[in-house]
Amino acid sequence: MLRGTSIFNVPLLLVLLIILTAVPASSQIEPFPNYFNNANFRETTIIGDYIDVDDALESLSAPLIFPLQQNQNNASLFSDGVEGPIVNFGTLSDDPRPTMWETSEYMIGKVGVYIIFVESNGELDLNLYDWSETSINWAKNGIYRALNWWKSQYPFRNPRLEFYVNVETVIGYTKYEPMLRPREDHKLWVPDVLRRLGCGDGYNYYEIGKSCAHTIRQNWKTDWAFIIFVVNSGAGFPGWDDRRAFAYINGPYVVLPFGWFYHMMLEGTDGLARVVAHEIGHIFGASDEYDGKPERSGYLYELDNDGSGCIMDSPNKWCVSRGTMRQIGWVDDNYNGYPDILENRPSIILLNSPAPVTDADEIIIEGVFKLEPYPCRRPGGRSVTINSVIPIPFNATDTLTGILLALDGLFDSAYEPFRLICKPNKPGYHTISINVMDAVMGNVESYSRSILYTYLEVQSIESLLTTKRVDVGTQIPLKFKVVLAHDKRPLESGKIFIGEFVATSLSNGWFEVIVSSDKVGRYLYHPTSAEVILNTNIGSGKLTKIELSGVKPVEIVYDRIAVSLKTMKERVDVGSEAPITIHAWYEYDGQPFVGDVILSNSKVQNVVGLYTYKAVKVVDKLYGLQTFITNEVRIIFDKVNVQLITLKERVDIGSEAPLVVKAWYEYDKMPFQGEITLNKPLIYDKVCLVTYYASQIDDKLYGLKAFETNEVQIIFDTVVVELKPINERVEVGKQAKVSYKAYYSYDGSPFEGEIFLNNDLVSYDIKQVTYSVSEITDNKYGLKSFSSNTIKVIFDKIKTSFEVNTLVPFTVKVTLKAYYESDDSPVASGVLTIGNYNLYSEKDQLGTYLVQYLEILPVTRLTGEFIVEGFNEIRVDSSVVHVGNVVAYLLIITIIIPVLIIHKKAASKRVKILTCPRCGSTKYVGVKVASNTWEYECQSCGVRWYVKKK
Repeated sequence: MLRGTSIFNVPLLLVLLIILTAVPASSQIEPFPNYFNNANFRETTIIGDYIDVDDALESLSAPLIFPLQQNQNNASLFSDGVEGPIVNFGTLSDDPRPTMWETSEYMIGKVGVYIIFVESNGELDLNLYDWSETSINWAKNGIYRALNWWKSQYPFRNPRLEFYVNVETVIGYTKYEPMLRPREDHKLWVPDVLRRLGCGDGYNYYEIGKSCAHTIRQNWKTDWAFIIFVVNSGAGFPGWDDRRAFAYINGPYVVLPFGWFYHMMLEGTDGLARVVAHEIGHIFGASDEYDGKPERSGYLYELDNDGSGCIMDSPNKWCVSRGTMRQIGWVDDNYNGYPDILENRPSIILLNSPAPVTDADEIIIEGVFKLEPYPCRRPGGRSVTINSVIPIPFNATDTLTGILLALDGLFDSAYEPFRLICKPNKPGYHTISINVMDAVMGNVESYSRSILYTYLEVQSIESLLTTKRVDVGTQIPLKFKVVLAHDKRPLESGKIFIGEFVATSLSNGWFEVIVSSDKVGRYLYHPTSAEVILNTNIGSGKLTKIELSGVKPVEIVYDRIAVSLKTMKERVDVGSEAPITIHAWYEYDGQPFVGDVILSNSKVQNVVGLYTYKAVKVVDKLYGLQTFITNEVRIIFDKVNVQLITLKERVDIGSEAPLVVKAWYEYDKMPFQGEITLNKPLIYDKVCLVTYYASQIDDKLYGLKAFETNEVQIIFDTVVVELKPINERVEVGKQAKVSYKAYYSYDGSPFEGEIFLNNDLVSYDIKQVTYSVSEITDNKYGLKSFSSNTIKVIFDKIKTSFEVNTLVPFTVKVTLKAYYESDDSPVASGVLTIGNYNLYSEKDQLGTYLVQYLEILPVTRLTGEFIVEGFNEIRVDSSVVHVGNVVAYLLIITIIIPVLIIHKKAASKRVKILTCPRCGSTKYVGVKVASNTWEYECQSCGVRWYVKKK
């Protein structure tokens, strides 16, 4: 940061300086960090304009400062520091131009001076000193005066000595405070400053300094360049110990401490300028002349003049000693007014030489203009020069023109690669000259060469071809005559080419060649190149160029027929015609083919498969061509295979036929993508046999229509059930007996399965029940539909009345009346069995059953049953006093007792009284369950038993 410093702050600053200088500075030299491996700092660019030092001094606003006390004739420099080069350069190349390692070899020519004011930023060391604008201008004034003084001492007219400085003030920031550190620590802060400015590259402070100086030279386009680091020492002594500024012999930089108080109050601008001028002498190779040790230095490695009292001595005067002059290159030992160092002899180094005989339209010579540098006598130094070459323009004639080019753009240095391009205007002999001189002395170097420029000419071309259009590959013989262009002599030997075809030499300049082409096109046949060795009195050369001399090339059109087959469909129906369009044309000009194209296969195929179509023959009716190219198209002739599968052979009417439809493309068995239409609907509401097959397909993928299909048959059927009651009335609590007949309606075959009625067959209430089929289970076909009639069964009970009349002797008259309880209707279907009598209902008295039999006993016992189908048997078992017999027997008891006894025994054998096998009760109810089997139930204990009767 720049800020102004008032003169009234001097005592305070001195006190602070004394305190701050007591802070010890590290004397350890840190390893040099490789800042420039960071990609952000690889490119170095010096930004800003430069200005001649004379103009810079005139524009400077700071006045000259005269000290309070000063010896104008001489000034003591105390002791400065000087550093020698740390690199042994060796021989780098034959290029005499200065490189990065030669930034200030001698004080001649244009010199760029990059002035950097070093400023600590406080990152590491204490920021003790800050620059003010006034201090900067004082320092610039001293530097500019020193540079101007050296210009004033320059002894030569050509070339001039010019110094250029940066226009803008450059502040170089660093984390170090240089005046708080030992002098050797410039190896730390110099690369830190340059890294931040983005100038220079390398692995140590010296390399980075040299690289930065070289960059300044390149950007400012000067011959030399060096850097001045101006270090602020504040109000203190501008130096370290007894040493002031220091510089490296032959660069790259000067370190100049500047103390505003010291220079203003004690030394003034003139003293500062002497210090700077002394260090500039070191930059260009001058050694110190105050150490009492004569030493050699500089580009010419000359001795200094110790004690000369001049600028390199201390105390010194504004003068340059003879030794210093020779060390910085100001030597003119031949007294010609030019520096000996720049008396450089030019040389022409050719990298190629033209052949004595050539047919090239442009003759190109490449080489290097080089100035031989004055030898550097400093051990390890490299010989360089800042002189430059100046080519003498090419001397063009009406038969030969040319241009000389610098390959790097300008002829402005001592080493210039060049290219000379000459153009002969007609065949014949020509002379090529090259001349160059140096810019300082005007020494000239020349080169010349005679050449023969000629080529081959075709005077005649003959062909036996009768048509201009032939098949590709056709071989055509051609003849032509060749002569030399410069003297028209027939060519007797050598290789002549028509394109890739090599001609055969005949005689007297005539050649023959057979041409052909496998590519379609219009070809103009004429000799195109050659390989001929021509020998002359100035040398020999190879001729390849050949031109036509008033003759026309032979025109041949190689053509063939292009056949393009296209199909709109990749898959078509078998038996249909392949949708192939044939487009044919002549390849050369694209006009439509006139003729016929024969294909490899018939367009109609009746067998499923993949068929490849291509043209196998053409019949050209226009040019008679036979060669053709064709593409191939592949067409699949295919059909859809439809398979119908039925999961059931017989289904319910009104249901959907259980058909599974499988379909695939016959060629590759891939699933069919589309819709299939059947010949009949899938649902029928009547009993019938239906035959199904595919009647139509809609192919969504390929649009096929051809297909094949199988047939399946399905019977739409229903079950017919005919119900019939066994008894129209049945006893309550007893199971109604219903018979049925079930069969399949389609063919009348017996139904196999189960039938379910809508009501239970047993009812415990007296009522009429209607029966019909509610569900079926078809074990054969799985049908569910059926038709059924309706029947009615009355669940009922029978009421009976029993009368026995015994009033008539020896006669028993029994009357049984039976009625249904539900409706009091007479039971006319019963059978009353009394003994051996089976009695049926009276026809005129339905429901009345009468029996009359002989009974001789005073007591008659009635046993029997009343049987009605569907009802339990009603048992009759009763003993009745026969009133008529009792009366009669009372009359004749005495007469017929024996007869009665015998009669009673017979009756007992006929009627057997049953008793319960468990409890012996005679109270029971009997039911006939079979033709000769009765089931009895005891009304006392509930036991049941069976009795068979004959």
